[in-house]
Amino acid sequence: MPLPLFTLKRHPRSRGVRIRIRIGADGQCTVTAHKRVPVWMINQFVEQKSAWIQEHVAKAKSRPQSLLHGGTKADYTRLKVRALELAHARLEYFNAVYKLTYKKVSIRNQKTRWGSCTSNGALSFNYRIVQLSAEQVDYIVVHELCHLAQMNHSVKFWRLVEKTIPDHKRLRATIRNAK
Repeated sequence: MPLPLFTLKRHPRSRGVRIRIRIGADGQCTVTAHKRVPVWMINQFVEQKSAWIQEHVAKAKSRPQSLLHGGTKADYTRLKVRALELAHARLEYFNAVYKLTYKKVSIRNQKTRWGSCTSNGALSFNYRIVQLSAEQVDYIVVHELCHLAQMNHSVKFWRLVEKTIPDHKRLRATIRNAK
């Protein structure tokens, strides 16, 4: 069986002879290894995993394109102001219930996340939230807001989310499918 096509990335912080394979949403295969790992070892590893690679490349190519992929710089420039206004409005609405403190809200062009929260109180949202339904946006905003109180996905965290988004499980599934 011939080697599947892949892009090789050399990463100086990779540990030892560890070799990673990643299949992107577009079906592109990327192999990451430390610069000291010989090419023959990488090729041998890819050959051993070729059936797995081909299966996952086919799955990725058969999925509908994600909302998180394919945006342009012009899209980001055009939509980020609307996304920031939307995030601030929904944060204000839900924080009337939660009464949590956050320091900064930013809009970013993230490829794999709808939102994030740092331990110092910075909330970040993907500019593509403006392309989601109102209930999906509310779920993302509440999810990140609740991370200010619980920086994990524990039972306590989900109880907090449930206070204002009782059907959070269904919404989480719809957002995962939108990726």
